[in-house]
Amino acid sequence: MTGSNRAYLSSFCTVGQALWTTTLVLAAGFLVLALSGFESSWTLGIMVTMTMVLAPLAYFLLLPSLLKAINQRKSL
Repeated sequence: MTGSNRAYLSSFCTVGQALWTTTLVLAAGFLVLALSGFESSWTLGIMVTMTMVLAPLAYFLLLPSLLKAINQRKSL
């Protein structure tokens, strides 16, 4: 395993749990708006919750690939 791969793994193991915990707590808070009878609040609750749940997926799936591509471009 290369140094950069170890750094990625280490950072995701330490920061990853905090990211998921924060995401779940905030998403649950905004999901309460989905219980509202007011349509605008309901829509806001659903949209914000979906965005907050999908954002960490981008962090974990897209960010490592992007960082590796940038690192390879700099080494050329």
